[in-house]
Order: sequence, then C-alpha cells, then structure tokens
Amino acid sequence: MFISITTNDKNKTLTIFDSGVGMTRQEMVENLGTIAKSGTQNFLKAMEANKGNPDSLIGQFGVGFYSSFMVGDKIEVLSRTQDGKKATHWVSDGSV
Repeated sequence: MFISITTNDKNKTLTIFDSGVGMTRQEMVENLGTIAKSGTQNFLKAMEANKGNPDSLIGQFGVGFYSSFMVGDKIEVLSRTQDGKKATHWVSDGSV
C-alpha cells in the first residue's frame, strides 16, 4: 500500500494516488455522492465494533475527502476495484 502526491503548477492540479482497494460506481455514489450524508449511525456501529477505539475509524466517513473542497474548485476521483474489471470516474464541484 502506498500514497503518491504530485502537483502540476501549469494546470494548477494536485493529484493524490493510492494503491487502496478502490470503489465501484455504486460505492462512489453512496460514499462520495452525498456531502450531507449522516454517518452517525455508521459511526456508532463502528465504535461498538471497535470497542470504542477511535483510531481505527480515521478516514471512514469522508471528512478527509470533503476537506479537499476547501482548496479545490472541482474534485475528480478515478477508481478501479481490485478485480480490475472497470474503472469509474466521479466528478463533483461540491454543490450537490
């Protein structure tokens, strides 16, 4: 597992690449498509499952992802699941 961060001054872009597990289109819709999605119930279930250890929950509810709108006008996610079948491209300006 690794993360790579590159910048492009000419295009004014920041690219973050990771070798994580990837997301299907449906997972992108569920996890990225709704900024106002309440993660309260999922958070409580996860806390219970992890015996109250918050360290294991870092990054689980999209807060880190949505902080990217503080510095970017548009966010693009290109992801392919580990089975390598089909990549999904998701784009948002944070308005929906």
